[in-house]
Amino acid sequence: CSSSHIAFEWQSDATGRRAWLVPYSEHHGVRVWMVISGADMLRRVPFFNQGDWHKLLMPFAAPLSSGLRYLEVQRKLQRNAVLEALLDSGWWELNTVTRRLSMTPTLAQRLALELSADGSMSLEHGLSVFDPLDRELVVRRLEEAEQYGIAFSDTVMMRTVEGGRWFRLKGEMIRSPTPRIVGYALDISDLREQQEETTAARGVADLASRGCR
Repeated sequence: CSSSHIAFEWQSDATGRRAWLVPYSEHHGVRVWMVISGADMLRRVPFFNQGDWHKLLMPFAAPLSSGLRYLEVQRKLQRNAVLEALLDSGWWELNTVTRRLSMTPTLAQRLALELSADGSMSLEHGLSVFDPLDRELVVRRLEEAEQYGIAFSDTVMMRTVEGGRWFRLKGEMIRSPTPRIVGYALDISDLREQQEETTAARGVADLASRGCR
């Protein structure tokens, strides 16, 4: 195929018809290829400059590109939701300016926390799910992250719809473009139970082996 400026002449193998392929570019490269066909267009295309293409393609390509971006975001959110459900985990984020706490809807539902219309809640409401001793620890960790940029990873007890569960709570400070503390919560109760059972079984085995000596 031949090219002219930003248009590429193309011929269909199936029908033998000729057309022009024109890339519609945005910030991250080519988003959409437009197929321009028709006898009149085939004569005019070689003389189009970039400004002509912009005026011609914008009404068609911009909405299509926006729709593709929306679908990509929706697919990513769906994959993340499935992964979070499988792992019993979820992200959370504290805006250090507004003191509003956001989190994934699945995590909020599991913790019996109500999100506002914008997907957030007060920090005090979010802290209510922690055991009192762990609540003090979490408040201290948040202050250290905000003031000194210290990341944290702690095992804490949190109240869920299933009762008290052990979570690995991690977070770190991000200062740009909006200052916020971002992290995730991972349910590790099953893992802790398995570790305790393994430790108990090893203790029994050690006692039995000593008794045989």
